[in-house]
Amino acid sequence: MKALTENELVREGERMLERFKAIQQPRSDFALAHFVVAQHDTPARQWVQAVLELQGRVFNLRRAQLDEEEKLLDLKKHRRNRIKRTRIELDLREMALARLGAVREANTLLAIVRVLEEQHGGPYTHEELQAGESEYWRLRLTRQSYLALRAGGAPANAGNYDAILQASTEPGESRPLLIEDHLLNDLIGVDGLPERDYLLSAEETARLIEPKERGDA
Repeated sequence: MKALTENELVREGERMLERFKAIQQPRSDFALAHFVVAQHDTPARQWVQAVLELQGRVFNLRRAQLDEEEKLLDLKKHRRNRIKRTRIELDLREMALARLGAVREANTLLAIVRVLEEQHGGPYTHEELQAGESEYWRLRLTRQSYLALRAGGAPANAGNYDAILQASTEPGESRPLLIEDHLLNDLIGVDGLPERDYLLSAEETARLIEPKERGDA
């Protein structure tokens, strides 16, 4: 096939507008549902992510509308200047394609929000979201620790271990004592998710370490 010249490519592109429209959506419906929203470990946090993403899309769409209005004003101002007019028309066409993708993402996110709210019985309140944070972090840190252990063992898990200890410390309290690696592995469940809360107080940590220290004496 003969390579096209620059001008021929531009003319060919003019005939591919429907193809350009077909690809406009930065993240597919599947990616939004599974890798953006369902990456989180609780429905409440999934709802937060979906609403946050939708918020960004809505505000960006409104900005795009204002940008279009400005471009249209510029178009009127430069209607006698062929080059400037053509540049503005190209900008408007490209902006329209981007907005199409944003609208598609926004509709997908809105549908996800509605499903989560139907499951919950309505929108989450700020108080409900705050109350669910402890469970969210318990599940998230457990999952991350489990996957890190499966993938490479303790060195890859240092950040998760530290986060577990941080999560068990309230403002005004001392951080829990570090505990033996194998004891923490037992607590978070190397072969499965734990049935009990794995966050230890300083007193619990000390009780776990004491028998080993007595044995070493």
